[in-house]
Amino acid sequence: IVSSGGATQVREIAAGSSSMGQNMRAAHFGLGQATSADSVTVRWPGGEVQTVTNVAANQSLTIIEPH
Repeated sequence: IVSSGGATQVREIAAGSSSMGQNMRAAHFGLGQATSADSVTVRWPGGEVQTVTNVAANQSLTIIEPH
C-alpha cells in the first residue's frame, strides 16, 4: 500500500500461481510529480505489518518479511 499526496494505491502479490510458475514479486507504483511517498505499507501473509515513511521516488525498495 503506497500513500502519497492524499492518494492511496494497493497492489496484491501472490507467491506462486501454478506448479511450474512464479509471479513477479515486485510492485510498481506511479507517484506522478511527487518526489516521495508519504508511506509504504506491507501486510505479510502471516499478519505482520511493516510501514516505511517518507520514501523517495524513483528507486527500488526492498522490504524483507521479519521472522
